[in-house]
Amino acid sequence: MQSVNWAWGLSLIALTIAVHAMGVVMMAIAGLAIRVRLETRNLGFRYVILIVIGVGDALAMPNRSKVLRASRSIRVTVTTSPGPACPASC
Repeated sequence: MQSVNWAWGLSLIALTIAVHAMGVVMMAIAGLAIRVRLETRNLGFRYVILIVIGVGDALAMPNRSKVLRASRSIRVTVTTSPGPACPASC
């Protein structure tokens, strides 16, 4: 049973690394697209800042959902378990 846990954990780590690498590549591609637009058009500084904030916000959305999901599961565990609120491993 222990080897199954290790295999599951390593596969999730590999998946997480792959997803983050895809995010970095997407940010690089978006940066190149913004650079090309800036060179071909005369965009104002405020417009560029709005683009950067929009891209960053879109990339941060999955992390927000993970945090909300984790806090919800902790809250359910704490309210339904008769033991202490934080296990000894905290």
